[in-house]
Amino acid sequence: MIARIVDCFGFKVGMLAGVFIAMNLPSGMAVAEGEGLTEDDVFGDIPFVTGTSHFEQRILDAPTSVSIIDRKMIDASGAVEIVEVFRMVPGFQVYFPHTGRAAINYHGFPQEYSYRMEVKIDGHSVYEPAENAVLWSTLPIELDDVDYIEVIRGANAPADGANATVASVNIVTKTPVASKGWSVRVAAGGLDTQKVSAAYSGLEDNFSYKINGGYRYTSGFDDRYGTEFDDDAESSYVNFRAIFTPNLYDSIDIQFGYSDNNIDMADSGRSISVEDIIKWDYISYYLSSSWERQLQNDNAVKLIFYHNHADIDAPEVLGLFSDIVGIDPEDVPLALPGLEDFNIVFGLYDSYAERTDLEVRYVGKFGANTRYMMGAATRYDRMKSERQFVRAVDVEESSQRLFTNMETKPSEKWTVNAGAIFEYNDIVNGYSSYRLSANYHISPGHTLRSTYNNGERSPGLYEANQQSGVEEGGYLLDIDTFAPGDLSTEKFESQELAYYGLLLDDALTVEIKLFKEKSRELVKYTLGNTIEYFGYSDNFDDKFTLRTNSAWVDVEGIETQIKYQPDSHWLINFQYSYTENEGLWLRSRRNPEEQTWEKIAPKEMGSLTVGYFFDSGFEASALWYYQGEVDWEQGDFADDFHRFDLRIAKRMRTSGHDVVLELIGQNVFDEGYTDFHRLNQHERRYMVRAMLEF
Repeated sequence: MIARIVDCFGFKVGMLAGVFIAMNLPSGMAVAEGEGLTEDDVFGDIPFVTGTSHFEQRILDAPTSVSIIDRKMIDASGAVEIVEVFRMVPGFQVYFPHTGRAAINYHGFPQEYSYRMEVKIDGHSVYEPAENAVLWSTLPIELDDVDYIEVIRGANAPADGANATVASVNIVTKTPVASKGWSVRVAAGGLDTQKVSAAYSGLEDNFSYKINGGYRYTSGFDDRYGTEFDDDAESSYVNFRAIFTPNLYDSIDIQFGYSDNNIDMADSGRSISVEDIIKWDYISYYLSSSWERQLQNDNAVKLIFYHNHADIDAPEVLGLFSDIVGIDPEDVPLALPGLEDFNIVFGLYDSYAERTDLEVRYVGKFGANTRYMMGAATRYDRMKSERQFVRAVDVEESSQRLFTNMETKPSEKWTVNAGAIFEYNDIVNGYSSYRLSANYHISPGHTLRSTYNNGERSPGLYEANQQSGVEEGGYLLDIDTFAPGDLSTEKFESQELAYYGLLLDDALTVEIKLFKEKSRELVKYTLGNTIEYFGYSDNFDDKFTLRTNSAWVDVEGIETQIKYQPDSHWLINFQYSYTENEGLWLRSRRNPEEQTWEKIAPKEMGSLTVGYFFDSGFEASALWYYQGEVDWEQGDFADDFHRFDLRIAKRMRTSGHDVVLELIGQNVFDEGYTDFHRLNQHERRYMVRAMLEF
């Protein structure tokens, strides 16, 4: 049905024709000017965004759909973890593969890890090459540290690179000048949750700084099926940020941080058991810095550098070799000359992953109606793992990228955006992506947008080099996963038609988006036999998984977001998405049957948030959320569910100190539901939070 709706608009052809017409209309509309986002930009009548093109744009002019989760929305959500606020954004799934590892995803591909979505904090990527994903529970920030979140709902590769083939997220934290002095925050509640954090901010002439740290713990999901399992999660962290503005033209932002985490992980698959859960000791640190100089005529140059490093220790002892293969311990030297019986360790131990990235951007103007950004970057990834790269142990990859984005306004009625990126790495050599969009401004505050994306994504360092197994004394005893050297890029194509409008004196924001997305040659696991593929037995079960470009997925649907704020007291946010998914992947080399994907993502999702903020400092809000049934691709089948969250808060000032007290109830009607794996049973949960600033 949706395909017919989309096709009737002549989607791709109409978009390209719109670009051609707009480029040939007479000029006459000046570009909105500015020197970077301010609070008024984000929360004003017509919000501005930066992530879609890496220069400031009105959301009415952006080349794709953008949702801004502002501070008031975060407060009203009653969220405890950062990922939970994405329940207020259309098309996003929020799920917990394990207690210590939350995840979000947009539209299709709801795997244990979100391979194809870029996530940044203050502009630097937190994408983890060790698992090709973002480990949300290890991020060294709390919800109270967040100022707002810019969510780009759609491919954003021309700005953020190949990791952003489905969506892109930038979490903007509060600057040191947002609050001077000390703040202390504590929280406690269900699942034995404990959170303690503290921060200090200072300002010295043209230098501001902030140091913060914290500790958090949760005991995990309640035991199920009469079996106890250890899925608690514990984390401690410390951060430092400094912003230096030596003159009117230069701004330098430096951040570094450290976190020490003990989280639960588990092998992917259906109906995992308690024995599948592994504890990870995950220690990470990062350094991020940026320098921006404002030039004449609102031009600017920006240099961005970051380095992320993670050490992982997660040994999993499977047992004695003799027990696993079923031989007498005394016969081990006969099977493996020179070796005595030994324990098989299959987990990650003494592993590390790191990424170093350097990027330069230049923002300029052509006349009064055209702005552009062009940039270049280089990246270096390195990993070590005796399990994941059993024979190589160390792997590395260097990559480079050239990118540009342009916005032009040939008339008052039209805004045209174009963007492209070319990337080169050691895995697949060169690949590229591009985006075109035409925005027709029906009237001030009302815009129709047509967008076309075409792109490629290279397999990551982990995907392209994985050869996991067990090796002992020079003997390759087991092959678990093998990535051949001929993996190619994944192919993506998407089209969208959207309306964005401001009504009722800009108090009401309405967005409706039709979309159609095609993904081809996706990297996926295929079952194989070591004797048939390699020509020899691996001593265990002769089974392994082979990475291949064997899968495809089509996604189409409609989503809407409506936000109503008639005054400073009320907040009403509604979002709804209807998505149809269809796909296939090659399940087995021996029996090349194709596995059909039909319910890999919920068909319907929606939420309604209502909050009221009293002049007296009292705040009350409620969030209703619905998710349709889903057959998690690396988990279990889950029924549809509703949940209802409540928040009551009081802000007060006493003895010169600001105090916030909160009571949060999640899933207050106790409609238990499972999430991703059958062991993950969500039930009623209460939290008490308090914050003191002085």
